[in-house]
Amino acid sequence: LAATPASAVSALGVKGAVARGKKAGVPCQSAAEQWQLLYHKAHVQWLLVGLGGTTQAETCLVTPVAHDIGAEGKVQLATLTWQDWIKAYKDVTVKKAADGRPKHSETISDFCSTYGRLLAVWTAAQIPMLNAMAFDSPVHICLWAWLRSSNLLQAYIDHGSEANLVASAVFIFCKTYLHRLMVTDDTEFYDQQVPFPLSQLVDCSLLIRQYVNRRFWASQSRPVAASSRLTRGEDGPELAPLHREASTHLMHSLYDRNARREFCPLETWLQRGFKMDAFGINSTADDSQTLVVLREFPHVIPLKERMQIFSRLIDEDRQSQAWPETHVRIRRQNIVEDGFAKLGVLRHELKGVVKVHFVNESGLDESGIDMGGLYKEFLTTLIERAFHPDYGLFRFSADRQLYPNPDSHMVNNHLDYFAFIGRILGKALFDGIQMDLPFCGFFLSKLLGKHNYLDELPSLDPALHKNLLYLKNYTGDIADLALDFTVSADDFGGGSVIELIPGGKNIEVTAANRIQYIHLMADYRLNKQIKRQCEAFLRGFQDVIRVDWIRFFNPVELQVLISGEKNGDFDVEDLKAHTIYSGGYSASDSACKRFWKVVAEFTPAQKCALLKFVTSCPRPPLLGFSSLQPPFCIHKVRGDRNLFEMMTRKEEDRLPTASTCMNLLKLPAYLNTSTLRSKLNYAITANAGFELS
Repeated sequence: LAATPASAVSALGVKGAVARGKKAGVPCQSAAEQWQLLYHKAHVQWLLVGLGGTTQAETCLVTPVAHDIGAEGKVQLATLTWQDWIKAYKDVTVKKAADGRPKHSETISDFCSTYGRLLAVWTAAQIPMLNAMAFDSPVHICLWAWLRSSNLLQAYIDHGSEANLVASAVFIFCKTYLHRLMVTDDTEFYDQQVPFPLSQLVDCSLLIRQYVNRRFWASQSRPVAASSRLTRGEDGPELAPLHREASTHLMHSLYDRNARREFCPLETWLQRGFKMDAFGINSTADDSQTLVVLREFPHVIPLKERMQIFSRLIDEDRQSQAWPETHVRIRRQNIVEDGFAKLGVLRHELKGVVKVHFVNESGLDESGIDMGGLYKEFLTTLIERAFHPDYGLFRFSADRQLYPNPDSHMVNNHLDYFAFIGRILGKALFDGIQMDLPFCGFFLSKLLGKHNYLDELPSLDPALHKNLLYLKNYTGDIADLALDFTVSADDFGGGSVIELIPGGKNIEVTAANRIQYIHLMADYRLNKQIKRQCEAFLRGFQDVIRVDWIRFFNPVELQVLISGEKNGDFDVEDLKAHTIYSGGYSASDSACKRFWKVVAEFTPAQKCALLKFVTSCPRPPLLGFSSLQPPFCIHKVRGDRNLFEMMTRKEEDRLPTASTCMNLLKLPAYLNTSTLRSKLNYAITANAGFELS
């Protein structure tokens, strides 16, 4: 590992650069210009000397080697081998330097500070540097062990000590580990636990969160003004944003993985003693402290509180002005096309009330006035049809989750349709209507403005993911696999070939570049192939709901926001407390009491089926049934029994039915609990509706 002891740092620093610049006849007027002396593609060879991850036991520190770095002349550089790093963090627990600091502090500080600045200013060499430090060398492993064992990171969190050393070391750790995570799949992360045991990742998640809070927020108990929330970087104010970005990005990446498959408890992410009232929870102005926290560190706030703030923001937006009311005539057999033709021209105006008049197959207006039920039926049906793979805009993954169809161009005006259905989904969220739409995690990540990496590929293409892992761990001659840097862009066998990099069809995949190939292949499938569709969908969505509001959530939480709680189980007492009655029923009616007794005994699967039957969505609202619109209603259905049958207490034969547009359950007055249970269970499991009445 290329390291820079004090003498080398001096040679690479501003003063050294100035001296070498003058010697070479290059004028240097500013720090930026001085650092530009190091910015040259030819320097990559110099920079990566010693970054081959050698396992040789001998140390290179004894014999520094002079390296030519171009116009700047020569510089004495030394390298640290794997054994040197291992010795550094093993010694730290038992050996101290003369100044009382952990042993090797000076060497590691010099290395991290120098390469931190190089990563900041030398953008052309950033990827080769990170590749070398993340894959060919143990930098992130050793730095984390050293920071943890030396107690330097905890001491900084508690007392603010050793700010320079900790800041530079944490920056390099975060950058290199993030780079490693790009091609770390779930098998490595969770099962093989490479490169860190999960127990260490729990500590890592907690300490990085505390570090971000300590360094970039002045207090754990109260916020500072938004304009001064960032402290000046210990390595200079120009590097503070980069340090902040790296540490928060790592924190978010670990949090997203934990949300998808938990490896540490929820309490790890929450800020102890955090008081939303101190952040002005009742203030939702763009510059309020509440929104600053939600945008940058949302996971320190419990999910339910974030949901409440999201709901409040929508209410404020709804009441901010008098949005226009829109009336549309829709043919039932052409709901998607008519919806697009009538509502596709609306943008922000779609926040207003939409009234729907249906036209039957004969071209005649259906009777009835839309009081909200017809609109919900229209919205639900439109979304079900437009998102179904048969329509051509979306596809099912192997797990029957939805993602944009890469070949959606086969649908006329497909990008306009994507913008339209993005707007319609935003309208559903705006109106608090949950939809049973299971999206792929990588697509939800795109809506949140995140970049997808290899760990998201199984949600799209498990077979490709398996093949890439096979390549990653292949021990034979990779040339035998006959791979190059191209990918087929046409699933229908059209022969279209895309180069992953310029000239990719002439570049063979080898052991040296396979990590790059794996990353580029995953990047193409997860990000580039459906880039235009995702951009169009998001463009329409944000016409109704601001994108930074949904970024309060991670992909798993966003799915809950769209569709409700995943397991479908719910609190029966909460539903009972927020249910209304009609047609002659009341909460004290014996038939209603029997209904609630039966529902209380339902399994979670039966509860899902009941909700799907009545509301069209199998999951309960995240904020409880008080937020369900329209409210859950039980309506009394008059039976067909004659006077004699009623006098002899003959049981009702009718099945329960439902009107999902009004969240209305039409329940006959069954005389005993067993009949109610069997009839209700048959209706909800057979997906009965009006046709089985």
